[in-house]
Amino acid sequence: MDALSRTTTLNPQLKQIALILSLSCWSIIFVVGAFLYQGSWYVYSSFSFIYLALLVSGVFIKVTYGYTFLTIILWLGFWLKTVVHLIFDYPFVEPTGLFNGSGPEWDHVFIVASLGALGVIIARLIYGCVFGKQSTMRSDTPILPPGWYSRYRVYLWCALASCIIIFAALNLFFSFQQIGLVPKTIIWPLNALFYWLLSTGFAMVVATLLWWEFCSNNNNINTIYFLLLEGVAASVSLLSRGLYIFHFVPLFFALLLNRKRLSGVDIKWTGILLASFLLTFLVCYPLVNSIRDYHYSGVPLTMPLNNAESWSDDESMLVKGFTKFAMFSVDRWVGLEGLMATSAYPDKNISLFISAATEKAVIGKASIFQDVALSHYRFMDLSKFVFASLPGPISFFYFSNSLWFVFIGMGVLTLLVLASEILIYRLLLNPLLAALWGSILATSFAQMGINVPGLIFFLFLCFIGFLTLYLIQCSFFVTTLFAGKFKKLQ
Repeated sequence: MDALSRTTTLNPQLKQIALILSLSCWSIIFVVGAFLYQGSWYVYSSFSFIYLALLVSGVFIKVTYGYTFLTIILWLGFWLKTVVHLIFDYPFVEPTGLFNGSGPEWDHVFIVASLGALGVIIARLIYGCVFGKQSTMRSDTPILPPGWYSRYRVYLWCALASCIIIFAALNLFFSFQQIGLVPKTIIWPLNALFYWLLSTGFAMVVATLLWWEFCSNNNNINTIYFLLLEGVAASVSLLSRGLYIFHFVPLFFALLLNRKRLSGVDIKWTGILLASFLLTFLVCYPLVNSIRDYHYSGVPLTMPLNNAESWSDDESMLVKGFTKFAMFSVDRWVGLEGLMATSAYPDKNISLFISAATEKAVIGKASIFQDVALSHYRFMDLSKFVFASLPGPISFFYFSNSLWFVFIGMGVLTLLVLASEILIYRLLLNPLLAALWGSILATSFAQMGINVPGLIFFLFLCFIGFLTLYLIQCSFFVTTLFAGKFKKLQ
């Protein structure tokens, strides 16, 4: 019995141990947070258990990648962020508007957040009633790659790598689209095209070619390392620190779930791949930070810390170090601060929601939510920078001042995540693409609330990309089929 087989045999025991440890940690954190929370203990408990149920429904009862990612992001952005701030009591990084931190205000935030999470859970139950146990996580019927793929695969991979590097370099030099910056070069439609290709399009092509490679005879599983190249190029070119992770992790997760169909995937190979991923990240992250520091010089990226002048040098270093770690690991997830700001905003109504939903991004103008949150980004040079605080979907729906709107809106979004991934999987039979799409949709919806028309256009480009891949894949099958019949006739 090899190492991978032994690990597979131990999986049920390891999962049980991990579950017990996770629940124990959650219980301890929950109790500590309950003692520190200044509002209603019943509201806090309901909020905590609802978000625990949300996490369980996505992580332990997996149906689609998108739903799993969405539940994790919401849990991180609401529950985990709440208890971390309760326990360590450090200032929020993002603005919270008129929120004053009183017990009743916290209770109201948790009630709204809980209704949003319940909307997600109910949508998952509806999905179960309609689709049963249908899942996109594992492939039982892998597709056959195009007949000519084995002959031209080296040329295809080289062409793809060349395109990725060329487009990334052009965008880095001409700045068609980079996070936080007003484009220096505006040529319609190159700006949207460059952003979509680097953020999504090339990753879709990599996922497609990877699955063709994995399903072919004499496959080379080391083509997975193209993910590192694509992720680094996209992150550096777009100045995004998270894109590298969001492109690699979903596809790696899908690869592990489908590893039984692949030869050569063992513990050693997995360890080397993860080590390469980590080492590349340790190079990519500071490189992107350096470029961002150069471009963002003088931009107020975070709220000033309260009472900073009263800290000693040692305390200041400790607090700054912890805050930087929390900003990357906890506070980067959108959710709690946006709802705090919207909850305390006095002029919520359906008109505000419609205005926010139809508002387009305009150079030199701050979005509506920046005024709601009293964001510090309002005071930067809006002719050069385009940073903004994000409300998140629950806060966005609560612009209407309707709890029912929050509940139904989150349910509809969740059904879109679930149903669209099922559709993509049925069309292309590619779990890697399903995982990538689930990640894209989950992160896009989790950060929605400003420039919604831009988000719709981005999703439209994704639809065009998937349709193109579907037509190409179908034409390959048709060509192969007709070629075989023609040979028989001869």
